Amino acid sequence: MITLTKLQGKRNYSDAQHRQLEVMKTLIDACQGESQGSCLLKGVRWVALIDDDTWLNVNRLLDILSLLNWKRPLAVGHILTEQESDKDLLYISGGAGIFLSKSAFEIVASKLYSSCPFCKYNDLTIGACLAMSYIERVHIPLFLAFRPNVVSPLVLSNVATIHYMTAHDMVSSSKLL
Repeated sequence: MITLTKLQGKRNYSDAQHRQLEVMKTLIDACQGESQGSCLLKGVRWVALIDDDTWLNVNRLLDILSLLNWKRPLAVGHILTEQESDKDLLYISGGAGIFLSKSAFEIVASKLYSSCPFCKYNDLTIGACLAMSYIERVHIPLFLAFRPNVVSPLVLSNVATIHYMTAHDMVSSSKLL
């Protein structure tokens, strides 16, 4: 676990938009230059950026990621459509999870707050950076940006993630699998 001093005690929604971005910068900085001994990205193929209200079907997720070439700069998740977002950019929903290949992570993290400025929301910022960096974005409909009305064993066994799950939903869903 990483605790960033500059984020301690900051608990509001606006501050939360910087948490993943600051951790990304910290991870990439630790892997560059003389401090490579503290690099936590050694041997990593994928980096997952997920919300705390997102349920993961780890087995399904691993199955999906195993079909993709992690050596290429790729971003995987649920790309929000024009009907799902009022933003001008089609971007990957942070709620459903953004899964970056290591090379995509390194490109994006190295540009955050510089050539990729902050855009009000962390997932929008990452989405703009992916687009500006010409990183391929892959939409997989098994990453659910919105909780379905019915969360059945059939749904749970087929999806990779579900956003907007309560703690109770997560426990119940895990028991159903």
